[in-house]
Amino acid sequence: MELWHPPLPPVYLKPTCQLTAVANEERFITVGIPVLGCAPGDTPLATEPIKCRGEVNARLVEAVAGLPAGFCLVVLGGYCQTPGESLCPCRTSHTTGGAVDVTLSWHGIPLALGTDYPSTDESAQLNAFEQTAGPVRDLRRLLATHLFEHGMVPDPAAWWHWSYGDARWAVHFGTLPRYEAIGEAEAARHAE
Repeated sequence: MELWHPPLPPVYLKPTCQLTAVANEERFITVGIPVLGCAPGDTPLATEPIKCRGEVNARLVEAVAGLPAGFCLVVLGGYCQTPGESLCPCRTSHTTGGAVDVTLSWHGIPLALGTDYPSTDESAQLNAFEQTAGPVRDLRRLLATHLFEHGMVPDPAAWWHWSYGDARWAVHFGTLPRYEAIGEAEAARHAE
């Protein structure tokens, strides 16, 4: 199958100033483990439920609906009470509930798009394969196209890390963040 998606657009590296989030009472929900949009009975990739903000989950569900037949999203990580709990090197935004770590799967088999998860190798950078034609570039573009279409933004250092409503997202869209870091007690208060 031939896949083509446009080159990745530029993304902002890091917020250059401290932004204060607007007050937000949005609920946390549990993301289906291990995948959204795939067959039941697949082997779980996580042993604990993965949580994120309800709006983040809604955007992931919309992104899955637009993927070509056979593809779906695998959610690898979500909300963490403290930055150290996340496997992702971009840990801070995971404390907002607005960040998720995702990859594609093909017929229920998760795909490592050029690196393992997590990785701090240079090839983990979102644009690492942009100049190299091949399946890794095409699949990263497929993932990015569908997540960008639904208002999510990546961390340029980690192809799997996407967020909505955090400080990086706010800088990208020129607005205030919707979410700030919250602890376990507040996350439980917002739970479904």
